[in-house]
Amino acid sequence: MNARPYSSASIVPAAVLALLTLLVFYVLQDYGPESALRKFHEAALKGDSGSLDRVSVGGSADQVTREAAATVQYFLKDPPSGGGGRYRLLRTDHRGRTVGAEAVYVFPSGQTKTIYWIVVKQGNRWRVDALATARLMSMPESQSRQ
Repeated sequence: MNARPYSSASIVPAAVLALLTLLVFYVLQDYGPESALRKFHEAALKGDSGSLDRVSVGGSADQVTREAAATVQYFLKDPPSGGGGRYRLLRTDHRGRTVGAEAVYVFPSGQTKTIYWIVVKQGNRWRVDALATARLMSMPESQSRQ
């Protein structure tokens, strides 16, 4: 069999396409409702009010946002069973510019707590809406996801 060597005419476009693909994934890694929720958790854990302002509807000055951030700190830094907990995003429900994100918090004891976060798109940014999340949590279970 005659093996033809790869020509630069085929390698260069393949390399450009691979680079472009990596660039798109790199740029989009910090975009979307899941990213906003992750950044909210990171800001809450660090106590970073500037970052909370960027990723939440009410910002760090909002009482409900501060309470949500304190809840995240409590669950992940000092959960009821001691030690650090962790969270995992189970699913998201996209409804236009509003997304519901179900996150489960797992404590070292094995106990879990689930919060259904509301994330909204304002302009071109996704932000955690702590007030909508709190309202949803206060509803009876039968009405909470209609």
